[in-house]
Amino acid sequence: YSLCSGTCQSVDNILFLKTHKTGGSSIANILLRFAKGRDLTVALPRKQIFSFYWPWSFQVNFVDNLSGDKPNILCSHAR
Repeated sequence: YSLCSGTCQSVDNILFLKTHKTGGSSIANILLRFAKGRDLTVALPRKQIFSFYWPWSFQVNFVDNLSGDKPNILCSHAR
């Protein structure tokens, strides 16, 4: 039985805003594994930090691995 009735479409571009104490790290981990399994590009913070310079407002130059392409997934702490 399918809830979609044949109308489902794959989604590869995801922006997930994590919030504290709501299971956000678990969801981010699932999204990272999803990206790896589908060979998608993930936006990662520069200089091996764990957030995009939070609490500063997000800027695209905070992303390390763009190489000219737009990332498919952003799921790290960002503001």
